[in-house]
Amino acid sequence: MGERFPGLQLARPTSTADIAYLGLRHDKEFSLSEIQADIVVVEILNTFCFACQKQAPVFNELHALILSDARLKHRVKFLGIAVGNTQNAVDHFKTTNDVNFPIIPDEKYVLYEAIGGARTPLTLFVRKTTDYPDGIVLKRHHRLTYRQDMIVDDLLAMLSIESVNLAEINQDPKKTTAGDGRVRPLLNTDETLALLRRLMAEEGRPQVHIEKIELEGHDGLYAIKSGPDTKAAFLMAQVVAQPPTCGVCHDIHFIYFFNAAGQVVGFHPIHLTKYGNIAWDPKDVAVFKKEIIGKHLAAPWSDTPDVPIVTSASITSSVIMHNVAKGDALFLALKHQGLLETNNTP
Repeated sequence: MGERFPGLQLARPTSTADIAYLGLRHDKEFSLSEIQADIVVVEILNTFCFACQKQAPVFNELHALILSDARLKHRVKFLGIAVGNTQNAVDHFKTTNDVNFPIIPDEKYVLYEAIGGARTPLTLFVRKTTDYPDGIVLKRHHRLTYRQDMIVDDLLAMLSIESVNLAEINQDPKKTTAGDGRVRPLLNTDETLALLRRLMAEEGRPQVHIEKIELEGHDGLYAIKSGPDTKAAFLMAQVVAQPPTCGVCHDIHFIYFFNAAGQVVGFHPIHLTKYGNIAWDPKDVAVFKKEIIGKHLAAPWSDTPDVPIVTSASITSSVIMHNVAKGDALFLALKHQGLLETNNTP
């Protein structure tokens, strides 16, 4: 409680009714500061998340209750933000679940990462004032389960809080809305090295030298070299441990490999699941490899989260693609420091 809501630019709703409801006065991206309300109830969701789908009727009822209350209807607005989803997925979710408040896509996970990668569904009650135009988060709930009359009482209490009180709540002006959201890797360094050696041996390269390297902002990075005295690597392995956007899904653990040209040349699942938290089978892995291997980290990626690469693994597929697509910054940093070979790979 007490964190500033990130002052990011958000995707503009496509519906004129939603634009009018939020009180937006232009046709560009917007921030929470531009919403004509004193409190914004922000629902962080993923359209493929089963718990988010179950919560949609709860929010529809609460939204209707707020609109019927003269004390709240002009001062409290609702905004859904769909993490890792496209506008098409948002439109389908709204139609299927009869949602009548605005939902916008956060297709590239920008807001999601700014609030710490929290699992969905997550509800944030954001109080805005002149001194805090983007608002302070006064409450957060994973799944909104308490009585709606109590929520109304909470909203009325929040509306009574003025800027001077928000300043006391927000002790650190640099605070954002969550922790780092990081997931602990399933394998320690020794276990990871053993796995990488086995994978390299299976590829016919049993004599390579593998070492973990430290690079600011990039954990789980391993250099694969032709020998221990070689500075530059001909291959890099990035071990990724990420939370899913769904609150009931397993964490996502995998390795991807790229060469000195920045081309993805390998993919290995450590722990990946699909609907029902069932582990990916070899056929699922093969399908995903076909999609990802050969892509270049420095080239623009075409990510289509509406269509799952692996059947019944929409969220996992999207999170993987998003994280590998961020490898462009890693690739450029490695090149800049001379940690990648410029010669042909052995």
